[in-house]
Amino acid sequence: MRHTPPRHLLLVVLLGLHGCAVLQAEDFSSDIAIELFRPDNSPVLEGDTVSGTLRGQVTVQNSMMQHAQFYKNFRILIPDEAGQLIDSNDWLRTFTLDTSEFYDGENLISVHVHPMNTPGTPYIADMSVQAFKIATVNGRAAPRGDVQLPTMTIDPTMMSLLSSSLLDSKSFYTDYDAVTVFDDGRKIDVDQRGGESNSAQVIPHLGTSILGRFRWTDRALPFGDSMGRLITRAHLINFQTTTDTPARIVFFFNDACGRANYAFYNFMLPALSPEARRAYPLPSTDAKILNVSQGDEIVIPDDGVFSLQVEVTNPGRLGFEFATLSTWVGNRSVAATDLRPLIRAMTPGQTSVVVNVKIPAAEIQKLQISRDGGAGATAFALWNDFDRFRDSNLPASEHVHVSSIRTSSYPWP
Repeated sequence: MRHTPPRHLLLVVLLGLHGCAVLQAEDFSSDIAIELFRPDNSPVLEGDTVSGTLRGQVTVQNSMMQHAQFYKNFRILIPDEAGQLIDSNDWLRTFTLDTSEFYDGENLISVHVHPMNTPGTPYIADMSVQAFKIATVNGRAAPRGDVQLPTMTIDPTMMSLLSSSLLDSKSFYTDYDAVTVFDDGRKIDVDQRGGESNSAQVIPHLGTSILGRFRWTDRALPFGDSMGRLITRAHLINFQTTTDTPARIVFFFNDACGRANYAFYNFMLPALSPEARRAYPLPSTDAKILNVSQGDEIVIPDDGVFSLQVEVTNPGRLGFEFATLSTWVGNRSVAATDLRPLIRAMTPGQTSVVVNVKIPAAEIQKLQISRDGGAGATAFALWNDFDRFRDSNLPASEHVHVSSIRTSSYPWP
């Protein structure tokens, strides 16, 4: 049974104050099929009410040598077969889904398929997505009665591709309330204070990168300040090629219960001049997480820290311009590392340096307080980018999704 792109996943694009348009089915890839089956092998249809354990399979076509990631809401879904690299034209993976892991109500199974970024070439600027919604009922109600997937609105008049300070390159910027998240009809926000967390996690993917927002890296502890501006001058020089390139921001977001959803914003990324590429050559300054993999669970002692190992590569000219490594858990800025002394200490010919970033339990506790509890509420994207003091940021080439990051006293499951 070939899965049809879901009709329930809507992106309401605000046109002025009144008009709206609905997300088109082609935003979801017809090359990815998600199928679910009950114990008697009968198929589960989109939006069906289910309970207990289901079998599932994902088929990916026309995506040779790309990578696939499976999700149950925001947590990693691990297939039965090993391997994430798509090595056949009709690639199949099966999985088992215990629906009692979810809170009762709407929940989402989804798949990402994309090439991996290759050092020395521009970063990819889109990825393929497919999703499948189910309604679960296992006698496990959400603490505050939440039953629906969150939804998002995007105001295209507040989405801007701006000239960058890096010669003729571009940066991306969203103005106030360009992106708004709703949960069961009420608006929910991302973090914008140092002392407390908010309940929405919104991850703007551009390919395998995440586009960052304003942050106070000179504060102890640092914090991201959204003020409704979810992306704040994220430089796109490492995504630009010699020709105009269709690009798409994939918003993967969840609510206080951990229920997840998607929204999309398409734009054309202009070509970069040869002069700019010579001034800012590839491979560019980048950050790679070494000691955490997709789907890992991290437990931090209540009064302790988690030491994240990050390899910063090619910290040349851009490393001095964007001199702070910012580390994020979801939308919460949890650490800021000054790279300048590390870069100055590098020996001739050295191309990388490993940074030990301390993620304090106190920041994870703030995330826990703002959410409803349960496994899904502790799933976050873990990522880094580079900050130029109170000005703009440079995305890294990759990130990881952890199935849980929590403190040792967090009630589990």
